[in-house]
Amino acid sequence: MDRAAAAPYLKDVVATFRMPLAATLAGYRRWSFHLADALGYDHTEAYGALARLVSDFVDNPGQAGSDDVMRLIDSLGRLP
Repeated sequence: MDRAAAAPYLKDVVATFRMPLAATLAGYRRWSFHLADALGYDHTEAYGALARLVSDFVDNPGQAGSDDVMRLIDSLGRLP
């Protein structure tokens, strides 16, 4: 799958993704920002690693099947 073909699907996932707790905890978004500030967490530090991971995924030959997607999800879980 080439990047141009994968981009609309990836953009859709990013645009519609919501943390599972966001709908169940009142003030979750505000609380998560406060917590990140208090701990000095900078979510942008992961962007480079995420970009490399997604690039490796879309540059891999063949069609993305469920095994490929699960491998991507597993790799995301190991990001620093």
